[in-house]
Amino acid sequence: MKKKKIIFISILVVVIICLFGLLYNTFATDTLLGSNNENVYNIELNGGQNKTTTVAPNSSKTVIYKLFNSNKGTVNYAVGYSSSSVSKVKVYKDSEDEVSGLIEKHEYKYIKLRIINDTTSQDTVTISTVLGYENGGELIVPEGVTLVTEEYEKVSGPPPCGEGTLCKYIKDLYTNAYTTPVENNNIEYNYAEEVNLMNDRLGSSDINEDGGNIRYYGADPDNYIYFNCDNYSSQSSSSCETWRIIGVTTDGRVKIIKDESIGSYLWNGLGEDNWETASLNTELNGAYLNGTGDFTSNGIKNNTRNMIEESTWYLGGFTEDDVYGSGEPVVYPDKFYQHERNGPYPPNWSDTPGEGYKKEIQAKIGLMYPSDYGYGVDFEQCTVNPYDFYYEGDNCTTNDYLFKSEYTWLLTPSFQGDAFVVSGYGNIMDNGPLGDEGFAVRPTLYLSSSQTIQSGHTGASNDPFQLVG
Repeated sequence: MKKKKIIFISILVVVIICLFGLLYNTFATDTLLGSNNENVYNIELNGGQNKTTTVAPNSSKTVIYKLFNSNKGTVNYAVGYSSSSVSKVKVYKDSEDEVSGLIEKHEYKYIKLRIINDTTSQDTVTISTVLGYENGGELIVPEGVTLVTEEYEKVSGPPPCGEGTLCKYIKDLYTNAYTTPVENNNIEYNYAEEVNLMNDRLGSSDINEDGGNIRYYGADPDNYIYFNCDNYSSQSSSSCETWRIIGVTTDGRVKIIKDESIGSYLWNGLGEDNWETASLNTELNGAYLNGTGDFTSNGIKNNTRNMIEESTWYLGGFTEDDVYGSGEPVVYPDKFYQHERNGPYPPNWSDTPGEGYKKEIQAKIGLMYPSDYGYGVDFEQCTVNPYDFYYEGDNCTTNDYLFKSEYTWLLTPSFQGDAFVVSGYGNIMDNGPLGDEGFAVRPTLYLSSSQTIQSGHTGASNDPFQLVG
């Protein structure tokens, strides 16, 4: 009798453990459906497991996450993610179902997500269901999983790079032109010489020849554009400012820079190499953007402000060894591009930013990067790295439309606790004194991929592109 009782108790314990396991794990079947163009297709159908997908460099992907509660009761749910890099996952504002809440027995949820990879490398992202106990218990978030909480709202208006957009016009110029391979620092780039456009391959030979950003280059390309106009229905040199188009990013945004400086300013009156808190960043995204304070006459106008796309600005830099190697500067445009986006970061110049510093920030206005200036030169006329432009005589400075004969701030911090600057002689320097000396400032920003232009203009200096306001 005693033996039977022990067996019965053992069986009862096993049953209780099993039931507890069922409650803890909360059965659910999830499916990742995905698409880049909103036409949903099936990626994976292994229910109850994490769902993994890859996202190309500097691109985004839309997925529909299908969740089914096969448990016998209502449970608390959320959607989480992890990635091999720093991709972000957001829930669409118009998602059919919420990204978190309660899911009843045998109920389906369809959650629309946007996976955003702002890095220069392909990323692997894993989407997973985070569940609680039955009857709405507290969520159990596994280590390394980030809950999806941010909203994503699709931009309305013309489609990205659709008909009539500035983005499409420039892309078509490049695509329809004959390209010639031109080498710089052992990377072969495609040059469309008849239209002064090239593809930067995201600064890496691992990216195909047409897989990067499209950029203007050379002495004086046809990349002039009227911007910040008094009246966009009647544009001229007297009613608008003249800016230059740097190029088109892989996601279709158009990067532009003011052709002339707005004046001389300190990079950071505090003397710190932190762009997020820099006095110049504060001025550009405060008084200048809003047309107030010192910029009531030359700041961004009310009819222009909404044209500017809030974008990611990268804050990586260089160690002294990165720049000088064995003694001579070894930083070509491709290296600048990679370091700007991947670090190291101040103030300790490691892979992780120090306290109070970030890898990137979101803002509307910034400055050009060293890579912008470096890629602006004609590699067929100038073969040296931007540190040595001055020593090549006129071969480099007269073949880079971004050069002005004045010291000009760049966005990137340098290992000396200073910032990079283009000297008045044309070479890049890494010792711009942040809080001691004012240099020229040329605001730089991005236009949306859906920004349209008026037809019939060539972008020449006497016929700048005209935006539809």
